[in-house]
Amino acid sequence: MRTAIITLIAPPFLLSAFAYWCNKMPAQQNTTPSSQKLGRTNAAPAAACNMKAFTKMILRAKPLYSPVKIRQLAGCKPTNGGIDVQAFLKLSNLIDSLNNLVGRWVSWLTLIAVLVSSGNATVRYVFDNSSNAWLELQWYLFTAIVLLCGGYTLLHHQHVRIDVVYTRFTRRTQLYIDVFGTLFFLLPMAILIGYLSWPIFVNAYVHHEMSSNAGGLIIWPARVLFPIGFFLLSLQGISELIKRIAILQGKIPDPAADEAGPTAEEELARAITEARDRELEAAALKTKLAN
Repeated sequence: MRTAIITLIAPPFLLSAFAYWCNKMPAQQNTTPSSQKLGRTNAAPAAACNMKAFTKMILRAKPLYSPVKIRQLAGCKPTNGGIDVQAFLKLSNLIDSLNNLVGRWVSWLTLIAVLVSSGNATVRYVFDNSSNAWLELQWYLFTAIVLLCGGYTLLHHQHVRIDVVYTRFTRRTQLYIDVFGTLFFLLPMAILIGYLSWPIFVNAYVHHEMSSNAGGLIIWPARVLFPIGFFLLSLQGISELIKRIAILQGKIPDPAADEAGPTAEEELARAITEARDRELEAAALKTKLAN
């Protein structure tokens, strides 16, 4: 229980602390002896942050350091607006590329699942024969598609969303809601499920657990999909968090500004209207020719 609680609260706490210390603290004047020891001058170039030094500082856990001292230990060189976010945006781009690659390859499993399902139905009804292994294979394929494409779906914002409040807010308020939801709901949930599913996979792998159905498949390939899938989802959640913060700070343009076109519902309504108009025109032309 204690491990689950720590896993739940640690990610938002650490990310919030890092964002506060490295982005919100005012830049320190580089005329003090401590800044001279760090080799800084007033003409310091673009910001850089030594993540390894920051991690070591966290692990030492000396709470008496001031925020400015923490920035020094982390190796962060402040600029007028805080540290440079380009490193985080590069990380976000790398995560996006990974999930995009995984999603494109895993999507081919949909075709394989359709072929397996069709083959099972054909063999069962034509030859009056069936196999539990082939039935479970199509379940495994479906599981792989759902879990491994979770990050890919989040990347392209294709998860089903039903709300009556979110769309009524301004875009900036929506971004703050996204940041809050990612920090306190998406990331803790994904990390916790991925963490708790790992020992279940290990147990199935070590004991060579088999399906309870006669002629069924081995279990661990399906179990390992859970930690992998939620790991990819957690990575994409971090990427989306970085992009939302960067948009709020004005570092990158908001993609939603370029997506101001009609929604899927509006496009469907327009298509229905156009089809009805064509039918009316065809009927009017037919009546005219008949007369």
